[in-house]
Amino acid sequence: MPKALPSIITVLGLIVLGLASAPVSSAAVPAVTPAVTSQDSGGLHDVCSASQPLQMACTAILNRNVRAQPFTTTAPPQGYGPAELRSAYNVPAVSLAAPRTVAVAVAFDAPTLEADLGVYRAKFGLPACTSANGCFQKVNQTGAASPLPAVNTGWAQEASLDVDMVSAACPGCRILVVEANSDLLNDLGPSVNTAVSMGAVAVSNSYGAAESAGLNNFDPYYTHPGVAITVAAGDSGYGAEYPASSPVVTAVGGTSLSRSSLPGRGWAETVWGAAGSTTGAGSGCSTYSTKPAWQKDTGCANRTVADISAVADPRTGLAVYDSTPDSNTSGWLVMGGTSASAPFIAGLSALAGALAPTSTSNPASYAYALPSALNDVTTGATNLCLPHYLCTGSYGYDGPTGMGTPNGLGALTNMNSVFTAMQSDPTNSWLGAATHAITCAADGGCSQSFIGGNAYWSAATGAVPVDPKIETLWNNAGGATGQYGYPVNAPVTDSTGTVTQQFRNGMLTTGTPPVSGSIATEWNAAGGASGPLGNPTGAEITLPSGGSYQQFENGRIYQSAATGAHKFVNLSEVYNRWTGSGAEAGPLGYPTTDLTTGLANGGSSQEFQNGGIFTSPRSIAVIVKGGIRSVWQKFGAQDGKMGYPTSEEIPGYKGGVYQSYQGGAIYWTPATGAHMSTGGIRADWQSFAAENGPLGYPTTDEISGLVNGGVYQSYQGGAIYYSPASGAHMSTGGIRSVWGQYGYERGKMGYPTTDEVSLNNGGVYQGYQGGAIYYSPASGAHMSTGGIRSAWGRLGYERGKMGYPTSDEIGGLINGGVYQRYQGGAIYWAPATGAHSSTGAIRAAWARLGYERGKLGYPTSDEYAISGGVRQIYQGGYIDYSYRYGVQVHLGG
Repeated sequence: MPKALPSIITVLGLIVLGLASAPVSSAAVPAVTPAVTSQDSGGLHDVCSASQPLQMACTAILNRNVRAQPFTTTAPPQGYGPAELRSAYNVPAVSLAAPRTVAVAVAFDAPTLEADLGVYRAKFGLPACTSANGCFQKVNQTGAASPLPAVNTGWAQEASLDVDMVSAACPGCRILVVEANSDLLNDLGPSVNTAVSMGAVAVSNSYGAAESAGLNNFDPYYTHPGVAITVAAGDSGYGAEYPASSPVVTAVGGTSLSRSSLPGRGWAETVWGAAGSTTGAGSGCSTYSTKPAWQKDTGCANRTVADISAVADPRTGLAVYDSTPDSNTSGWLVMGGTSASAPFIAGLSALAGALAPTSTSNPASYAYALPSALNDVTTGATNLCLPHYLCTGSYGYDGPTGMGTPNGLGALTNMNSVFTAMQSDPTNSWLGAATHAITCAADGGCSQSFIGGNAYWSAATGAVPVDPKIETLWNNAGGATGQYGYPVNAPVTDSTGTVTQQFRNGMLTTGTPPVSGSIATEWNAAGGASGPLGNPTGAEITLPSGGSYQQFENGRIYQSAATGAHKFVNLSEVYNRWTGSGAEAGPLGYPTTDLTTGLANGGSSQEFQNGGIFTSPRSIAVIVKGGIRSVWQKFGAQDGKMGYPTSEEIPGYKGGVYQSYQGGAIYWTPATGAHMSTGGIRADWQSFAAENGPLGYPTTDEISGLVNGGVYQSYQGGAIYYSPASGAHMSTGGIRSVWGQYGYERGKMGYPTTDEVSLNNGGVYQGYQGGAIYYSPASGAHMSTGGIRSAWGRLGYERGKMGYPTSDEIGGLINGGVYQRYQGGAIYWAPATGAHSSTGAIRAAWARLGYERGKLGYPTSDEYAISGGVRQIYQGGYIDYSYRYGVQVHLGG
């Protein structure tokens, strides 16, 4: 873990004259470069180390207490990922207008780096960064794609840690990996120059070695004004290392990061390290580098390490993916060291640089100018040293964490140039000169006071001045952390002196009520004051239900937490109907959409929490809700057979309700649910008093798919059947049961052709395509078809001597015969004889002879009058009935 070098004399002996301007390159690259690492300490493993003059050791540490997970793992990788890091450091979402490149300078080749990065970014939902899409590039130290250096498995893990941390900090940044031929400064230094020459705006360097005389001659490689050159401060606690001790770089220290249940940030940090430990955040007072002007600590006359910090403790480590095996370790790893914090700060610096004007200043100075933009780390220590702040967490500056850890992007932004550029804009000349230094708030935003007013900055909006009159209204609403958020445009004053200014969540205007929150979002989306609503005419009014509304010149906007904000323009017919039903306190609740136009036949609608309101040029504005609405939608709503509603819900029989539509109606009861009623079936139902009649409420919608194009609908008391040939007719009770026994419309009876018709003695009948079914209280319900029905008809149907049928047709007689019983006898039919009645004394005599199975066979005639009596002829003779002598049977001709 300590990175020792030979004596200063030995090192100096290797430095040639003129090294400050052009240090010599290393010798030829070896064919294989093995990883040489230090011993484990408490399960923590340095993945690479150094033992030669000018040799740099990478500062990555592998936590071997956590077993590596394979690529195929479905569980979340252990260690912090991008979401946790961005939360801990309050990193805002920033859209980059143009791609920005972050480079990492490493030694040797990491052969699986691009594929490994793809696994990491895919796992955490980051956009792909590949050579194919132009996001990822890997080159040698001269900037060429080949030849690449030899592979070193330890440095390969370092490279994976670097690119993963850049990705976590700036998912939209491009990544350039420059692979030095070796881990000597002679190769690593030129790699930094190559990175900057290829467009990098930040370059991360996760390596170092103990300071020695002459190493500052390599400073020119790291001197790139305006480019963030971040260098890991080291992992060995107190003792300055190079190049972190160079005054031209940003030295990045390390912390231990953990979640906190205390109010505020939600995270806590201490110095990474502990007294007596061999690992911890690097810090110290340089023996050789002069103190830069922006460092003001008094306990070290020279350059002090570090400048800024972020999480580095491998025990609270970072999730990293690397598939190049090092000591048989690969896959999802937990790593740390200042090799994690340096690339993370480089990524944030690139993100912050997109928000600031081009500058030639040293980015290391930005944190010193804005201490309020940092989380001050005040606890923990790496060792015992004097002065204590060089190895102990302290208020303000300390060695292990520098000025602290980022809270947003303010400490990594050249904020002085941001506010200067804003103030220099001629449209903002009214601000005058600055009167106070820039300060930053806990939310990550910053502000500065000027003679004429104040200006405010956030990563999402930039620096924007706020008119003093507007600022009063804004501050009354909570200022930057209130309902309006940060300003997005400079104030505008019209010819009347009215000032208007746009904020992230609304617009404020002097002389008119403020508009804020979701109401402002809806109003602005509609065009603000220039849109259909016009200007606000009243303040936002809170409603008893918890929502609110605001009046505008040409309408209103209502909002609630559950629905968001939605407008009513010109207080339309839909609005009038909604307010007539009780508005948000009525059955519909708050609106969930704006008005939708362009529906069928010129209609329009608006949705609410519990239903909708629909209108068309041919129908009034009507509420549609609940089960009735569900059925209407099932059949195509206004585009379907029902068309638009023409009435509100109307109370009906037994707690039911119905609603009329252009194409019919929909009925609902608690017992039956909601069902439509249309066309011929509806007309037949209404002819029997609809729900007040024998059928009651519908229990199904119309069901199609019956034979011959038929449909039916079930009701509480039966059903109604329709076919093109028969029309619509109801089917109930005993008659329906008999019809069902014979297969309904699929059977011999076919569809009903009449409704039930009343007869004498309390009877009824219903006509069918294949006959009829008759019912009386005394006889029950029975069908009547074919020849037997014709014979019965000759005898006067139920009004004749036969009366009502008491059975259906009974088959199974000899020679294919059937018969049907009646109150007054029976009717027999056979193919050879046709249908004929059988009654009275003649029937009794026929019965004694065995009916159709006897010698007489089937009747071939009905009874007819003869002198003094009646006669009925049979296949095998005849039977006479004499009023004087009674029955006489005649067999044969």
